[in-house]
Amino acid sequence: MPIDLAALSTQVFITHGLDNNMPQYEATTGEVQHQLQRDSQPDGIAAFKPNSIIITNGKHNYVHKFNIRKGGQRRWTFTDVIEPYSVIVDDRGVIWVRSNRYDRFALISRDGKVCERIYQDDAILYNGQHILQINQTATYVRTPTKSRM
Repeated sequence: MPIDLAALSTQVFITHGLDNNMPQYEATTGEVQHQLQRDSQPDGIAAFKPNSIIITNGKHNYVHKFNIRKGGQRRWTFTDVIEPYSVIVDDRGVIWVRSNRYDRFALISRDGKVCERIYQDDAILYNGQHILQINQTATYVRTPTKSRM
């Protein structure tokens, strides 16, 4: 039963693995503001500033971006990652998704259209830079390959 959480401004989102609902809490009061309905149980979740969240679902092989200011409206879907699980958004807005099936990360562009894949062992030294320095690089994407992760 995957459990993950993301904070965006004063809102906290929790995936609890019990059903398809994802509660949206007000951080200052702890009250549930909204139950975002998803088509299936999300696995990973990450905040995407200023007003979106990224959700992964390994069972159905998708990564979604939702706008939380518009009632959870779906902005885009990326389906070229097999068993996506963990997700994080770096300072440049690059979405890092870990595949549970392969020892790889998919790096997805802000608009969900471009993807690069790197092996987990190479993630520490990516483009010749230590992972902690990656946010200072300006380019990271190449044309996506036809093969899925």
